[in-house]
Amino acid sequence: MHATIEEAFADLGIAEIDRSRLAAETPQLGDALAFAANCLAQDIAREPLLPGFAETDDEVIEARQIEHWIHLFTEEIGEDYVRRVTRIGLEQRERRILPHDHVRAYGRFAGEFVGELLRRSTRPANELADVVATITKLVHFDMAMALRAYEATVLD
Repeated sequence: MHATIEEAFADLGIAEIDRSRLAAETPQLGDALAFAANCLAQDIAREPLLPGFAETDDEVIEARQIEHWIHLFTEEIGEDYVRRVTRIGLEQRERRILPHDHVRAYGRFAGEFVGELLRRSTRPANELADVVATITKLVHFDMAMALRAYEATVLD
């Protein structure tokens, strides 16, 4: 695992067992994930929440979001992830998306995702708590990694 990722996982308290459990749960997260991605895409088109993406097709935004999160929840997080999230951070900088707008979008996505997951679940809350905690930690991890790449370009 990449040193930066190991450090971030340690800081956020993300254990490999948490990721393994989440990977096993991911097929059941699909509807809630699609709902959150759709809400974010609609917000971007309407408000726009992320002005640099206002001209991007809703379906493209939605598909990219779903693909990104499924990959984060199920795949090995290593050099490929670091390259991809660095590219995302650079793209956001090129589109002149400010860090506070980036954080707002993550907050909107995470709130809708977890809210919809809780509304759809028939499982006892204590069983769902670990899944929600891991999702929340991974959303913050991903946001920090994208902002790290973004900030590195700003400092250059």
